[in-house]
Amino acid sequence: MPDDKLAALEALEQQSDLRGRRAIVASFALMAAAILGTIVLVAYSTITVNNLRAQTKKELDEVATLRAERTKLERETAAFKQEIETLRPAVENYRALVSQDSTTAIEARGETPTTSNPDVQPRIYLQVVDAGDRDYAATIGRALAKQYSYAVPGVEYVPRASRLRNTEVRYYKKDDEPDARRLVENLIALQVRSPSLLYLNLENAKVRPRHYEVWFAAGSGASIPPSVIKVIVDQLGVEPGDVTWNATLTADLGADSQDSMELVRALQDEFRITIPGDAARKFIRVSDVVEYLRSRKALK
Repeated sequence: MPDDKLAALEALEQQSDLRGRRAIVASFALMAAAILGTIVLVAYSTITVNNLRAQTKKELDEVATLRAERTKLERETAAFKQEIETLRPAVENYRALVSQDSTTAIEARGETPTTSNPDVQPRIYLQVVDAGDRDYAATIGRALAKQYSYAVPGVEYVPRASRLRNTEVRYYKKDDEPDARRLVENLIALQVRSPSLLYLNLENAKVRPRHYEVWFAAGSGASIPPSVIKVIVDQLGVEPGDVTWNATLTADLGADSQDSMELVRALQDEFRITIPGDAARKFIRVSDVVEYLRSRKALK
């Protein structure tokens, strides 16, 4: 073969080898690019999935929080409705007693209605719905008359009235509210448990000014159960004499949040009941604890 043709053939072979090497290099480059793209895609997908999971968890937590708040509101609404239903019979009974269209308790006592007279001595009518509370109410009446100069005609037993959970100071006219509040303070000083105000809005009723009625809660004359006193004394480190009906667990007996939780646990253990958090948060005074245990029929 001539030398020139041999040289041309070698040149062609070299070009072919070069093209082959370039093709191999290009193939590797494409493979590397594909692998890198796959890695980037997988990484992006992983980040996206993690973000979605975090967002989903956050939304689920928010839903759970909203459900818990809704449940709490439903419980509070139910408790509020129950309180209204508890109060309604007492108000209806009382309106029937003082209605102008019927023989009122005031008129039955032979009193002549007047308009207003700031010099009228405050007159307190004591009402009990439980016959067993008569002596207790009479004792409170004597203390009101002696210590605070109220006129206290006596104690009236009203068996058909609703059995109240808390003692109520009832007044008819808005102008008498300051005196009514002082009466509540005086009852607290006499250890009457959890007295509260009830304004009947009977401005046009034929009732003398500065006349009030104290309706004692059923069982007001009962003492605090010794078992309750023992639990409170053991948990809070106070003296038995400090545990009174109106003593507050925090201000009077010195309980902090941890003490309150331990007290609730001790009450659950002692009386073998479960006390929900909503109920425990309402334990302000000793009387609240006793009334709750009575409502659960835990006291014997």
